[in-house]
Amino acid sequence: GRGGVLRLDANQAWTLDEAVRFASLLGPDAHKVIEYIEEPLANPGQLPDFFRSTGMRYALDESIEQGLFPALSAHPDGLAALVVKPSVLGGIEPCRRLAREAGG
Repeated sequence: GRGGVLRLDANQAWTLDEAVRFASLLGPDAHKVIEYIEEPLANPGQLPDFFRSTGMRYALDESIEQGLFPALSAHPDGLAALVVKPSVLGGIEPCRRLAREAGG
């Protein structure tokens, strides 16, 4: 390839087993071209398990909107990115607070 990377978005659609199966179908070198999968699991509490099972990093989006970031950030195994939407979170100040919480 030309050095590009992919960011996939599953919109919390999969069970842990389905997400692990999907990752396995991508092949062992998928992490070289896939930067992360955004919100792969219906149960965000299992995201560290997904990472440990697949080595594939993930991003948070809907989980932030659902107010789950504080709990999920306590176990950040595999967390690659936060997808922050000012229009959804209520403007720039909530985004700044989230950035501070994330250590940014």
